[in-house]
Amino acid sequence: MKKSKNIIRLIIFVISLSLLLFLSEFFNIEQEPEVLVKNLSIEQRDGIFFKNIVYRYPAEVNVIKLLDESKINIGVSSDTDKFNFGRLVFNVTPASSKFLSIPNNDKRAAKINIKSYGNISPFITVDKNNIIVEPGTKGEITVKLNASRLGRYVGEVDIFIKLPKYDFLVPLIYVS
Repeated sequence: MKKSKNIIRLIIFVISLSLLLFLSEFFNIEQEPEVLVKNLSIEQRDGIFFKNIVYRYPAEVNVIKLLDESKINIGVSSDTDKFNFGRLVFNVTPASSKFLSIPNNDKRAAKINIKSYGNISPFITVDKNNIIVEPGTKGEITVKLNASRLGRYVGEVDIFIKLPKYDFLVPLIYVS
C-alpha cells in the first residue's frame, strides 16, 4: 500500500515538473535587453518542447529639421544587417518603412513576434505581429517608423521565432 502511494506521488511529481517546464518554455516572456546590440546578433535557445531563435537588429533614425526649403537632404538606408531608417525630415518625410520576408524552412509551422526597444521604440509599429508562418512559406511583415519629434533615436528590433519540436505541439502556437 505504501509503495503504491509513493509511485503515485512520483508520477504526480513528474507530470507536474513536465507541465511546469512546458509552460515556462511555451510562455517564454522576453525581457528588454540590458544592452542594445550594435551589430546583428542571432541567438538560438533549444528547449525540451520548442526551439526559439531571436534575431536582434540594431535600429536607428535621425529626424532633422528642414533648414533650406530648396534642398531636402533625406537618406533612406537599404542595410540588411540593421534597421537603419536613415535621415528623415520632421513634418516633411517623417515616416520610413522596412519590409521583411521571413521564410520558414522548417517542417512545422513557426510563430513570429517582433518587439522593439530603446528610445526609438515609441515610433515603431509593425503591420502584423504574432503571425504563423506555415512550412515552405514566408511571413511578409512591414516595420514602420513614424517620427513625431526631432532627434536621433536608437534601439533594437528583435524578431522572435518559435518552432515546436513535435507535431502534437503545433496547434498550440496558433492559440498562444
